[in-house]
Amino acid sequence: MDLTTLEGRRELGQRIQSAIAESGCRSLPAFAERLGCSRALIYQYVKGEVLVQLDRLQEIAQATDRPLAWFLGVPGETFSGQAAALQAERDLLQARLSGTERDLAAERKRRSSQAEQSRRTLAETLRELCQSRRRGGDSEGLVEAAARWLEVAQELDDQQGVMEANLHLGHAWLNLANYGKAERPLNEALQLAVARRDAPTQYSVRQELIRALQAGGRAREAFAQARALASADLWWPRWGGLVAQAALAEQVGDLDAAEVLLQTASEVVEDSDAPLERKLVARTYLISNQVNVALAHGRYRDALQGCETMRASAAQAGLSDQLREATLNLGIASLRCGEVSVAARHFAQLREWGAFAGDQRLASLAQVFDSERLWRCRDLAGAKAAALTVLDEAVSFGAGQVLGEAELVLGQVYRYEGRTEEARHYLMRCQGRAERLELCRLGVAAALERALLDDRRAEAGALLADLANQAAATGYEDLEAEALLGRADRVPDPHESLLLALEARSLSEVCGYFWGVLGALRAEARAHLRLRRTDECADRLVAALRLAHSKLGDQRGRESISSELETRASLVAAYREAGELEHADRWEQLDLLAPLPSSRADRSE
Repeated sequence: MDLTTLEGRRELGQRIQSAIAESGCRSLPAFAERLGCSRALIYQYVKGEVLVQLDRLQEIAQATDRPLAWFLGVPGETFSGQAAALQAERDLLQARLSGTERDLAAERKRRSSQAEQSRRTLAETLRELCQSRRRGGDSEGLVEAAARWLEVAQELDDQQGVMEANLHLGHAWLNLANYGKAERPLNEALQLAVARRDAPTQYSVRQELIRALQAGGRAREAFAQARALASADLWWPRWGGLVAQAALAEQVGDLDAAEVLLQTASEVVEDSDAPLERKLVARTYLISNQVNVALAHGRYRDALQGCETMRASAAQAGLSDQLREATLNLGIASLRCGEVSVAARHFAQLREWGAFAGDQRLASLAQVFDSERLWRCRDLAGAKAAALTVLDEAVSFGAGQVLGEAELVLGQVYRYEGRTEEARHYLMRCQGRAERLELCRLGVAAALERALLDDRRAEAGALLADLANQAAATGYEDLEAEALLGRADRVPDPHESLLLALEARSLSEVCGYFWGVLGALRAEARAHLRLRRTDECADRLVAALRLAHSKLGDQRGRESISSELETRASLVAAYREAGELEHADRWEQLDLLAPLPSSRADRSE
């Protein structure tokens, strides 16, 4: 009798019913009461609906005075009782085991299906969360969500999810300026995109990889990725690859190539029949890179105009990252144009955004350029404190360019204080970092500051001449003006000094570089004084003071007019030597922070 089948269980049930009837029991319910079980269970045994457990079957055998082997259909007298009992027990246990295994398999399948569905629901929720945090610029939150999504996608063996989660994770680490951590997920996403022949994702990943390689100073590898993008048949990656190449050319100091690439990218964008909203996004990124090139040139008036256009375009396109980029560039351009109050507002706004979104890189960038503002206004203690804070914070997430900018400001502050060794320490670190990361403009700026440290006038003059030529060849027009001013203070011939200062002023006025114009007026005043042209010296000094008043106001403080104080003392001495005591007295008593006359004629009235 095979108890694992329904027929076998029914045969066993018939034997149980027959044994109960022959035992003299008046009914099945009475037998159930005698046996100590429910009526329903006895009926289920008899019908074969439930497999009788071995211990219960032994109780029925004892109650009906039948051998266990009889119930199991084992031949009676000729069969070994022990063997029959063992066989019967095995059959019964096997039947029970089979039933239990079926039940367990069904339960496991049910639970597995529920668990997989739960994981799929979780994966979809994490996908939406990643998209939301990316749109909102919450990079720290995006790291957390993307890492969890990647884990769930791997459990589901969902290669599409693994690819997308890696792309989000790489993007988040990039925004947090942790370029080392960004590369691995981006490379994994690229491998999956290539294997799946997913061209759109390949393009997206390559764009992110370009950023990571560029920030890590691996321009050649970044160019290769950018060229791969630009060679695509599709419109979107083609202009994106051209813009990426332009950004790399700007970084390594080839501004002419950058401008040509941006012009080509602009033609690709405008010739496309893409939807207007996608064109708007493309134009925003084009403008952003055009502004970056203008800033690299030192053409700050042009950069200001571009920033306003970029900010309006970014707001219309809903690009929060480009809106923040536009605000940062507005702050930098405003500062270099002498609009220090405007710059301060932009930098404060960026620090608030960075703190709100958990974007430490954005907050640090705003602070490092605000430290430059403080240095320009001669708040040396504030500038040092801000720059040192940036150094401490930026080390934690490896933002090389941010570190370099902070080191440059510290070098400038210490140079102004006359603390040559400290200045040289930070400037050498800045220059070394710029060379490793292929940040050409930052390297030239650091080299220029180091040259200004040199007290040996002839050697420093020659080095500054080389730097002026290098800046001119590269197109760094404001740095060229600064190098010319450095030379003006070091050449022995006052006529040559005056010509250098005039050239620097002309260049700075074209660029809209306020600090170059102010420095040039001061240098011209000193040159005229060396030529014993007291009236011309006084005119340039008045012009410098009026310019400083018009732009800086109360923010500059007395410390920022130290150059004018020194020039005034020399001018007073020159007037006295020339016997023009009235002018000497007027200049000696003049409050340099008060409104000033514009010419000698005004002063004599």
